[in-house]
Amino acid sequence: MEEFDEQIIFDELKEHYVESMNKEIADYIKSLRCSEVGHSWRSVATEVAEKYPDLNVIDGNQIDGKFLCEVAMAFLKEDIRAGW
Repeated sequence: MEEFDEQIIFDELKEHYVESMNKEIADYIKSLRCSEVGHSWRSVATEVAEKYPDLNVIDGNQIDGKFLCEVAMAFLKEDIRAGW
């Protein structure tokens, strides 16, 4: 029986988001996270899951939201100081 390694799963999930990211999605995620409302990672996951169902984001999943924000930030060549 193969041992469960959550790090492998997280790495694969993040890689999926890296491969799927484009400017439109990254800008949308930034607009959610950097707005006056400042959406939480869970809220980002919910909004992205609704708008981009092909990304297969788990609605409301905090880890998905965190990874989406990290990938979008890297795609836009920004860092946390940009209000993320």
